[in-house]
Amino acid sequence: MNQNLKFYEQVLVLSPEALESDQREICQLVAEIVEKEKGEVFRVDAWGSRPIANPRAKKASRGLYFHLLFSAPPHVITEIRRQLSINRKVLYFHEEKLPKKETPESHIKKFFEALEQTAQREKERLAKHQKKQAWSNRH
Repeated sequence: MNQNLKFYEQVLVLSPEALESDQREICQLVAEIVEKEKGEVFRVDAWGSRPIANPRAKKASRGLYFHLLFSAPPHVITEIRRQLSINRKVLYFHEEKLPKKETPESHIKKFFEALEQTAQREKERLAKHQKKQAWSNRH
């Protein structure tokens, strides 16, 4: 691996009106920018439609979420930001540089473990809520 490459993860939130072809095109745009500079896209995950945390900011209550994991030289981030900021289908984007000691594989593993833990906590919360509802319905 080129020593100048850094690992990044990026979250993209697209307009709920974005067609599947728009979604593919935007993710492909990021991949092309990364690969043009000898970087590599390791993973692109579609998280689907989710509520937006601050809907007033962009006048949309939901968005289509995507998660990308890639390596690229630091200057590539500027071009990715520029391209995404001029696209009307992109509501929000954010990238984080991963720690130097972390590989994409270890990051993905930790990410899915955290996702699993979150799902388990949600199941427990839902079961507790249902139990509480059943108790209150009896009394």
